[in-house]
Amino acid sequence: MNTTSTSTPAPRTWPLIVAGTVFLVLGPVIYGTQIAMGQLVTPWYLPAFATVGVVLMMAAFVRRPGVLRGVLRGVLVALALLPTVFAWLVIAIFSRTPEYTGPARVGEKLPTFAAHYADGREFSDRVLATGRPAVLLFYRGHW
Repeated sequence: MNTTSTSTPAPRTWPLIVAGTVFLVLGPVIYGTQIAMGQLVTPWYLPAFATVGVVLMMAAFVRRPGVLRGVLRGVLVALALLPTVFAWLVIAIFSRTPEYTGPARVGEKLPTFAAHYADGREFSDRVLATGRPAVLLFYRGHW
């Protein structure tokens, strides 16, 4: 009589957990590298990588349920989810610039102003009124 049972082995979840952790860490590492190189761009990839990392971890936890493991893994996912949500908030909401309300409007005459070039020469609205081609660029600072 053959009494061997044919049970299916539990699925391996550690590759998904490792991949999720790599994605969670990869975004800040890339951003730190960009800052070190002097490239200050909006890190749109940061919340995307974090989201992929959390989804991979959640997939690992769904594949191999267990009461104690479920609680511990749930805490781990919650801890990984907090910075993910924060990254999406920073990118989507907190980094928006306010509506421009300055004195220069499209189609209207510029107000009187005076400034200086980098070499010290004067630049004013009268220079623009001479009719020579010129570009006036406004930098909207908001910090």
